[in-house]
Amino acid sequence: MNNILISESVILEITSYCNLHCPQCPRFDQNGFLDKHLTPTHLDFERFSKNFNLSQLPNLKEAMFEGDFGDCMMHPKIIDFIKFFKDLDSITLVTNGSIRSESFYRDLAKIKNLKIIFSIDGFEDTNHLYRINSDYNKIMKNVRAFIDAGGQAIWKFIVFKHNQHQIERAINEYKTLGFSELMIRHTDRSWFQGTEWDVKVDGESLGYKLELSDKSNEVKPIATNKALQEIDLNPININCSWRENKEFYVNATGDILPCCMFNGPSWQNPISSQLFKQLVGDESINIYNNSILEITNGKFYTNNLEESWKKYNTAFYPCIGNCNCS
Repeated sequence: MNNILISESVILEITSYCNLHCPQCPRFDQNGFLDKHLTPTHLDFERFSKNFNLSQLPNLKEAMFEGDFGDCMMHPKIIDFIKFFKDLDSITLVTNGSIRSESFYRDLAKIKNLKIIFSIDGFEDTNHLYRINSDYNKIMKNVRAFIDAGGQAIWKFIVFKHNQHQIERAINEYKTLGFSELMIRHTDRSWFQGTEWDVKVDGESLGYKLELSDKSNEVKPIATNKALQEIDLNPININCSWRENKEFYVNATGDILPCCMFNGPSWQNPISSQLFKQLVGDESINIYNNSILEITNGKFYTNNLEESWKKYNTAFYPCIGNCNCS
């Protein structure tokens, strides 16, 4: 089943480097240390571009540069990646906005089919509480440079309890600031540390807590392995976003994945890593050494992935946890 070949959108995580230390980011463990299973890396542009043949993806319309573990602006060759996809209908960059210079953003604004989603969680007095190490004034200078040069900017606002009082202000001011759109998002990471957690960097508490917004509808119970094992989901019904949304995902090491949910568990712990390898089999889904056609014609995409959905004990956890409609 070659869903990738008819995909309309590709999401690219071209780097797992980032300049910030956001407490809920999967880069870090609960004590604020860089996850021991993560080795930050950049997607190799030369090796990627050699095998990522756009002619084999005739329906592709959009490239989105977004990261689970990194910020695309950290990649030294981000301009090369943008130029590689320049003929698509849309190129979207997602960034915290505190990387690169004003002149860099002014140059990006000249690319007619490019837009930037700036992840800014509040205003000067709140953004840094979650976006640790960010410089609000620098962010807004970059935003202003991009907008004033004609760029389309979108503001993504993640809501916590400490910034929820600023939602109305953001709604009233985003157009005045020059943003074309305001995206309000509530954190969905309550499963990770509960509804309240200490903020730590490299094991040291910063002396304050983060809490879920009172307005959030996304509070979820914290799942345990025991609880998951007791759920009777045989058979299960997977509504796969890869199929439904006609998109796929490329991670910073060059793996072609169905979605970003596959990215973390493939390296985060030995058990998930073993399950992932069983699912992929003895073939490679890495673009460095294989073409898109070779990858999509392999067993993982033509058989193993969808076959795994038939029983709860064979399905990969990201599929069960995120796309199970049973």
